[in-house]
Amino acid sequence: MSAWFDLAGRTPLAGNGVLRRLACHRPELHVWAVEPHAACTLRAWIADSERTQAERMLHAERRRMFIAARGALRMLLGHYLGCDALSLSITRGPHGKPSLIAPAGAARLAFNVSHCEDRALIALGVAGGVGVDIERADRKVDAALLARRCLSTAEQRRLEARPGAQRAARFLRYWTHKEAVAKALGAGLTLDFRTIEIDLDAPEQHVVVCDRTGRAEVEVFEVAVGASHHAAAAVCIQSDLDPAAAGTAS
Repeated sequence: MSAWFDLAGRTPLAGNGVLRRLACHRPELHVWAVEPHAACTLRAWIADSERTQAERMLHAERRRMFIAARGALRMLLGHYLGCDALSLSITRGPHGKPSLIAPAGAARLAFNVSHCEDRALIALGVAGGVGVDIERADRKVDAALLARRCLSTAEQRRLEARPGAQRAARFLRYWTHKEAVAKALGAGLTLDFRTIEIDLDAPEQHVVVCDRTGRAEVEVFEVAVGASHHAAAAVCIQSDLDPAAAGTAS
């Protein structure tokens, strides 16, 4: 059975012009930013099936970011694992979360990817699961409507206490944290986000998520990506939740 390995001190590809490692609270989690201009350079790193998938995308910006994110992911995985990036097999879980089918004898490595219109983040970790999310700070959202669907009662009160002009940005910060937690658990949007209690004033926090299938513990923290975006990353510490049965939280 392949073993987890220590990421501490590994800084592959730093300064290569397409990837930038971001500051992170946990040594067992690496978060990388994909530079916006990277698609042309990274096209050579994607598999034929991914190139075909990109060509089917009608929106040019979405196509460019898909190529950049998937090429950067393969570049990083190949470098960390010491193997041919194009030979790696990437599959999807029951809720669409990509995961790596590790080559025989290779170390186990968890990853997660998030991209918006012009930025992409990649998280690599050695704990049970990792999640990352990034959103544009100026994204237009109906904060009042989404808060009722996604925030706990206490979170809604804290959001409503903010001046109206600040609520959309505040909601997006809640969203990135909750999305990162859900992705770390492999549940995605099927998880009831109201069960994930977030304190935005804490730089890092321990979150407990419960539903009828079990219980999970996750560490989540904000990732500094500049004023134009909000981002968060999460590491699953322990979980006996059943992602296939997610969405039934009470």
